[in-house]
This record gives sequence, structure tokens and C-alpha cells, in this order.
Amino acid sequence: MFGILVDGAVIAKYSTPMSVTSNRPVFVSDALNLKRYTESLYSQRWEIETVLEPLSTTHANKLMTEIVTKGHSSPGKAIFPQNVAVRHLRKNTTTLVGAVGTMGTNTLSLPDSELIPAGTFVQLSNHSKIYMVTADYTTGDMQIYPNLVEDVVGDLQCDDAIKFDFYFETTTVRGMVYMDGILMDMGTIKLVEKL
Repeated sequence: MFGILVDGAVIAKYSTPMSVTSNRPVFVSDALNLKRYTESLYSQRWEIETVLEPLSTTHANKLMTEIVTKGHSSPGKAIFPQNVAVRHLRKNTTTLVGAVGTMGTNTLSLPDSELIPAGTFVQLSNHSKIYMVTADYTTGDMQIYPNLVEDVVGDLQCDDAIKFDFYFETTTVRGMVYMDGILMDMGTIKLVEKL
């Protein structure tokens, strides 16, 4: 179950429509001959734009408290959503042990062999950054995006319970919004990965 966490429990589930986007600054310019030149920066973060399941008596108070107290300057915690196709293709693996990688590269070496489909979001045990597998992995080297932000020697989590730290986007209402007087409905909110 994907959603916003408080005290380790999901208090607000993601609903649809939902988008998970990669925000990586890219500079683009076109020359007079219309040849395009692009340059992208090393930095990258994931952003989730989603509707939350409307709440009534269960957890509406906790969600409002989380939004007001965390606001835009203190991080909250949530479960990162996995691609639907990935969830059908992947085995029940939760952790692959012994991941090794060097900061700045897009490759992880793993001793385990198991199918981890392209598009799977993963997290490493020694830091909180979320990565995406870019090619089906079965054994050997795993290709990821973006490049590693730290050296890695540890475990790799690749299941439906990857927790990440986020900030509420500044456009998120810092309070409560009610629909029909009884259902708390925040509309569309955006969660920005904490780097």
C-alpha cells in the first residue's frame, strides 16, 4: 500500500491520477541551423504528483497535522510507488545483499541472481536516494538511473515498501480541505524527494 506514513503506518493512500517524474535540470539551445545542443546537470530528484484517497474519521486529523507541522521545510516520510508492470513481473524479493558501486557511476555489482525488471525503483541501505533500474537485471551488473550519489557497499531494497523522505511542494495547502462537509480531500498534492 503506497502513501504517506506517520509513525510507520500509512495514513493517506495515493489515488489516481498519479505521476512519478524525474526532475533533472537540462539546458537546451537551438543554433541558427536548428541543430540542438543539450546539457544536463548531475543532480536529480523524483517528484510524485498525486491525489490522496479522501478521508473521513480515520486519519484525517493525522494528515492535517502532518501537512501543517511538516509544511514545506521539514521532511515527511512516505512509501515510494512501484510501476504496475514491475509488480507483476518481479518475484517477491525484498532485499538483495552485497551491492557494490562507486559514486558517479550508473552501475551496481550484485552477487545475487534474480529478475529485477527495468523500471523498478530501488533504494540502497547506506543512503536514502531512490534509483530506477534501467535494464532488466538477472545477474552481474545492474544499470540504474540516476548515477550513484555515494559509494555503495550494502544491501539493495527492491520491493513495494521502499520508504523515502519528502517535502510537500510549496503549493500544497497547509491545512484541511473538506468535500461535502465530511470527507477531507486535499486535491492534487506534490511530494518532492528530499536530497
